[in-house]
Amino acid sequence: MRPSLNAPLHARYGLTCSKEVPPSATAELLYQQGAKIIITVRSKEKGEIALRKLKDKTSSLIGDSRASYVLCDFLSEPSIRNCIAEIKTKTSGGIDFLVLNAGISGQQTAKGDLAGENENLAKVWMTNHVGP
Repeated sequence: MRPSLNAPLHARYGLTCSKEVPPSATAELLYQQGAKIIITVRSKEKGEIALRKLKDKTSSLIGDSRASYVLCDFLSEPSIRNCIAEIKTKTSGGIDFLVLNAGISGQQTAKGDLAGENENLAKVWMTNHVGP
């Protein structure tokens, strides 16, 4: 059973999706307030860096386990499915809030390059809409 909307943040799970390391200032603030934060990243190295920076910026103890990361490539449906399964396991079923900063705007394509435009639009759609 999920905590009520009035529950303190220490009983809540937040998911932050960002292509930048460190995590967003919103994730830092929620973490400082006691929320459990899960960060999605594309590589283990970025995950370790993100956790270290989050804990450094919030003056948290190294052994504090309220922050973790999961690997997720929003351009890969199998990766998204694995990410969802791992998050459900870590949170006993779901998250309480989402901070989504992983959007992309796409790349310029040559004028008249319909194949390039279609590929570009597909990447933007997967990253910004399907993945999250």
